[in-house]
Amino acid sequence: IDELGAILAVPLAFAMLLRLGLREAFGLRSAHWSHYVMAGLGAVPLQVFGGAVMEIVIEAMPSGAAWREMIESSLENMLATDTTSELIMLIFGGVVLAAICEEILFRGMILQLLTRSGRWRTAIIISSVLFAVFHLDPIGLLPRTLMGAYFGLLVWRSGSIFPAMIAHGANNLLAFGALPFSESDAPVLALSQAALLAAVSGLVFAGLLLAYLRLTPRPSRHGAVAQQQPPAESTDTDVAD
Repeated sequence: IDELGAILAVPLAFAMLLRLGLREAFGLRSAHWSHYVMAGLGAVPLQVFGGAVMEIVIEAMPSGAAWREMIESSLENMLATDTTSELIMLIFGGVVLAAICEEILFRGMILQLLTRSGRWRTAIIISSVLFAVFHLDPIGLLPRTLMGAYFGLLVWRSGSIFPAMIAHGANNLLAFGALPFSESDAPVLALSQAALLAAVSGLVFAGLLLAYLRLTPRPSRHGAVAQQQPPAESTDTDVAD
């Protein structure tokens, strides 16, 4: 919690120095319910896809066994709690606080700074790469970059940071739920199985994302959408640059 508080202090100081209101600085606006639906629906295939890609990366690396052992050891240390209350606090910090603080930092401060010129595509790419590098995990670099791009797209499309927070929190919650399958005695996916799982989950997520982009209105004026504006048919799915 102390570490997440330090993360949150940076964007808050940024808003104060620029004399910006919190709503303006971090996109704290309401969004149509359709954006929250997408945030929830996309979490499952995105989490499966990310896990499968990480398995592929580990299996493809010459030192994959050593990396797997290190990951399993770090997971055991992270989950080494003595009481139920400690486990609850661990999940609360990793799901709720991480989603709020990291989104305010990356899709709030950083994304808002990068989009002042209106170049959303470039801003989403840069902020998603920074988000992935921030976690200091080379195995998860690609999945987290794609995940960050998805969170940024939610902010661009909805004009609000809240759907990205929901998507981030749902993803982290699913990751905690999958931890028992990452234990040392759990079966390991073969490379072909991981590739098939990545392909299927990737196609499901791509289908959901395409439907979301077609059924929600294209944002206006630097990504801000009208408050409570209902979804409308749109065939333009490209992000403006």
